[in-house]
Amino acid sequence: MYIDACLNSPEDSKQLSTMILRAIQLGYRSLVLNHVVNDNFQPLNNCKTASPKLDVVRSILNSEQIQTILRQQSLNPSNIKIYKRITIVAQKEATLLKLKPDNQNMKQFDIVAVAPQNEQVFKTAVAHSEVEVIQMPSCEDWGYRARVPNVRGCIKRGIKFELCYGEAFQGIFGDMDLIHPQEGILQPICGI
Repeated sequence: MYIDACLNSPEDSKQLSTMILRAIQLGYRSLVLNHVVNDNFQPLNNCKTASPKLDVVRSILNSEQIQTILRQQSLNPSNIKIYKRITIVAQKEATLLKLKPDNQNMKQFDIVAVAPQNEQVFKTAVAHSEVEVIQMPSCEDWGYRARVPNVRGCIKRGIKFELCYGEAFQGIFGDMDLIHPQEGILQPICGI
């Protein structure tokens, strides 16, 4: 289960608590806290990123707060694994060059994801050893194509693609708008 929630205030902890409890009831045992940042590694503080092309989720609550929520609900915090993820909404290739294994800021995260905003950043992301997830927007013209050889190389290296599909539920042509821009990714995966 993947739940998008914009958590910006202490009042949102009740919403988060409800989501966690529902996930546990459904049998899920892991939670990923997604910290979304821009090219300068500054948090994006509202529910929409600075770029109108991508809608992403962020959580300002840290794992200690999650553990407290679980204890308040009489749940054993050891029953759920909490991972920290950083999603970099990158418009500049130089941003990805800062991602190095010895970078202290990056060591606090379990998962490194990139949301490339242009073709040059996409090409750099698919070749970068620190990137584990590439988040692709849906239902819009990216202004570039995901090249099949690049995608195949990513798959061989274990990079995952996160295809955002929420917008496909809007409008009568939503499903077509979802498939068309992502053909370069779907082709090597599904053989389309």
